[in-house]
Amino acid sequence: KRMQQAIMEFPEVEMVVSKIGRTELGNDPQEPNESDPVVRLKPLDQWTTARTMPELMQKFRERLTSVSGATFLISQPIQQRVDELISGVRTEATVKLFGDDLETLRNKAQEIAEVLESVRGVRDIKVEQLYGQPYLTIDIDRSKIARHGINVADVREIISTAIGGDVATRVYEGQQRFDLVVRFPKPYRDSVETISNIKVSDQAGALIPLADLGTIQLEEGPGRISREQLQRYVSIGFNTLGRDIGSLVAEAQQKINERVALPTGYRVTWGGSFENMERAMAKLKVIV
Repeated sequence: KRMQQAIMEFPEVEMVVSKIGRTELGNDPQEPNESDPVVRLKPLDQWTTARTMPELMQKFRERLTSVSGATFLISQPIQQRVDELISGVRTEATVKLFGDDLETLRNKAQEIAEVLESVRGVRDIKVEQLYGQPYLTIDIDRSKIARHGINVADVREIISTAIGGDVATRVYEGQQRFDLVVRFPKPYRDSVETISNIKVSDQAGALIPLADLGTIQLEEGPGRISREQLQRYVSIGFNTLGRDIGSLVAEAQQKINERVALPTGYRVTWGGSFENMERAMAKLKVIV
């Protein structure tokens, strides 16, 4: 909302419409924590802040950097879709860092992003967000449940039913069939405290709070793990401004090779719209 308000400050902007999150379809590349604002501009003869589209986009960047806690990319709809088809990201160029350890990938990706910031013409750097997803972990203490005569399977079943739900029966309406799922109401399963108070019955019929049988806590973990050809990777995407992408990528490759030391088993590949340029140059060499 703050970004929309910032964009609407420009007299060239007629309207801003945002799509937040993603649909239930698996072919939607947008993340649940992303917003996709579409900006409708007034006719060019009514512009006062800038004279050209690249100049106006740069003005947008300068204004949006003041919005704390947000990262953004600025592109045009058709160009963005083409970039997605070429490299799988919404930027003109992308660096894909492959490796096994997520923490190492995150640290090295940040180093690469810092190097890219020193390259003239690089804009809208975006490092794929790996961590930040909260996970609820429940570690059952086997010695504690043994003292109460409770099985691990019983505890797991209660947790599964209370939080995720369990199919109790099926409901038929004509030719349609629906599962009837039973689970705890949301106020009793929406926090560590309420989950800790879930009661488990022992052999004597006494109700034992789940917190007395183990450790329940929220831990930060990866929100997603991207893979290509069965290998983990993290992407660092960026756009360009005021410079041809060929020389820009060449300079960026040289600086990254010089300044970023990759552990054994880690490698970098490059993708994006400049791949089309490389293919065209290769064809020209064959023709010549």
